[in-house]
Amino acid sequence: SPDAAPHPFTPSHAVKGGKRYRYYVQRLGRDERERGRKPRLKRIPAAEIEGLVVDAVVGLLASPTDLIAALAVPDLSADQASGIVQAGTDVAEHMRSEAAQHHGLVRSLVSRVVLADGAIRIEVHRAALRLVIEPVTGAPAPSVLDGAATHDLTVHAKIRLRGNEMRFVIEGPGKQKPPEPDASLIRVVVQGHDWFRRLLTGQAKTLRDIAHAEGVTDRYVRRLIDLAFLAPDITAAILDGRQPVDLTAERITDLVPLPDRWADQRRALGFG
Repeated sequence: SPDAAPHPFTPSHAVKGGKRYRYYVQRLGRDERERGRKPRLKRIPAAEIEGLVVDAVVGLLASPTDLIAALAVPDLSADQASGIVQAGTDVAEHMRSEAAQHHGLVRSLVSRVVLADGAIRIEVHRAALRLVIEPVTGAPAPSVLDGAATHDLTVHAKIRLRGNEMRFVIEGPGKQKPPEPDASLIRVVVQGHDWFRRLLTGQAKTLRDIAHAEGVTDRYVRRLIDLAFLAPDITAAILDGRQPVDLTAERITDLVPLPDRWADQRRALGFG
């Protein structure tokens, strides 16, 4: 239910090449459906947003001070506090080792995920959290918990669009995402290097020779050959899957001709 967009998101999926891909897709309001409006709705890869939520919940359970603050149990004894910390640590470790099996637990704990400008807000049910920790704490029942019904977790992230797909750039130390090689982006960069090599070695005499051999236009060959002159660190980042989330094959070819200076290339492509 993003603040940054007028529509809530609902689970959906697509099948491509026999593989099933899960998404959360914006849902139209009733008035818009009745008017027959068909905008290009944004979508979020389910694995990406669910992974962020699981990480945030695990982080809460593993942090003694955050967990005790989230539970908001009044007048804790030292033994109760120690029990809460141990229970949170145990559940967090279990989730880390078998995260894929804990979507049901996370769904029971999280009431809502809100995408705001520069942040993801995760609303955690205090009562549900208390039930997860309860067996070892001996603290009061959920009905007498103090404060609000939910505890908010915040993940600082910038939203980037790749077509109609929303991706997240996580901010802060230690929050870098794992590499995500983009096969289409890698292909155009490698193709550009290969076509330039053909010209350099005399394997092809002209751009038209390459275009004829590949079944593409002269203009397309010219655009991809320009990618052979990317800064070496940009090429390495693309091959390693460390490119900005909004840098796609379509976007990089649309930006051709790229600046000659490597520093200007980094700025243009979002690397600096």
